Amino acid sequence: MRKSAHTPSPQFQISNTTSYDSVKPDNDIPSPKEGFKQYINNDLRYGFSYPDTETLYECPRVPPPYVPCLSIEKISLRVEPLGPDIVSPDAQNSLLNVDLFCNADGARGTVSCKNTKVEKYSNSLGTEGYKVFRIKTITGYDNNIPAGEYTEAVYVLLLSGIRETGERDYAGMLFSVDNPSDTNQASLQAMTDSFFTYSDDNIGDWKTYRNEELGIEFQYPSYLEVQTYFKNNEEVNERGEEGKRFIITFFSESNNVITFSGIGPTYLAPREGSFSDSQGYEERDGQYYFRFIQDELRPIEPIQTLETFIGKILIVDEDSFIEERDSASGPTLNPGKRNLGALINLSGQNTFRGFSVLKRGSEISDEIFFQTLNTIKQI
Repeated sequence: MRKSAHTPSPQFQISNTTSYDSVKPDNDIPSPKEGFKQYINNDLRYGFSYPDTETLYECPRVPPPYVPCLSIEKISLRVEPLGPDIVSPDAQNSLLNVDLFCNADGARGTVSCKNTKVEKYSNSLGTEGYKVFRIKTITGYDNNIPAGEYTEAVYVLLLSGIRETGERDYAGMLFSVDNPSDTNQASLQAMTDSFFTYSDDNIGDWKTYRNEELGIEFQYPSYLEVQTYFKNNEEVNERGEEGKRFIITFFSESNNVITFSGIGPTYLAPREGSFSDSQGYEERDGQYYFRFIQDELRPIEPIQTLETFIGKILIVDEDSFIEERDSASGPTLNPGKRNLGALINLSGQNTFRGFSVLKRGSEISDEIFFQTLNTIKQI
């Protein structure tokens, strides 16, 4: 079965997105339904939900040129970026005659498509685009798809503006499946119905925080003030702390609102541990673990995962720490009641391999918290 020239590799898992203000004027980012995970692309300002039983892969960013495509192997999902031509006045007619990543020749057979009809499309969230009906003819046998003729639909979904990434301009995303089985077509329809875009307006007046020592930068609401604490050596200080630690607090006039914190691998302190004593997380055989003091691992169940510039971010709450649900003994590592936490890993870092982010209370919304997380990137 045909693969594109930039077929995703399983080692590149998920990233970020963009949007068109004319398509979806509000800036709300919808939450995924139960049984689904959410992908958000901060480069192109779009997102969608996909089944939490599946793994979403992103095309490699190197070598250049980078093409922001995605795939889910099990259901043969293909998500490909499309250029500015799809927003031309004659887009509906031109889509009838264009090859939407279908036609291909291979050693084990050929695939060809004939587009038969193009309809304007709008999903339940108000995102606009086109639904393209086509007849797919397969000669040979590959990827468990028997030779024959298939009728299928693919979706062209518009971004909220022309967006640039990888030195190219894009105006939309193509959603299709290589294997047009009834099950795969149903999954495709559910994912395209969850597709949304968002604009930059909600973070246009935010400030940028940049920390060279951690190698990260991100945006945050401009009304918040920042206070930074770094313990940069291994010696014992006046608090009895041994090893490296950092705390970055964002606060309003009355409250600590968001706290970034992390510890080095040798850190110790004469007190009980907390959510701030974090080295990020580990994932082993599908199970997530909070990486605690001296690499001690505590099993967790995140309530959500975000795929961002910096990689996968785990969202946790007071019930996410499995061992603490029925036990009153030992340190309480969960974020606490009415709080929300995030666990983030850093690549290429020897001092701090990861950190936690704590949102306290409800002074800022979950949406603002997620938007802040989605802007974090390594520099």
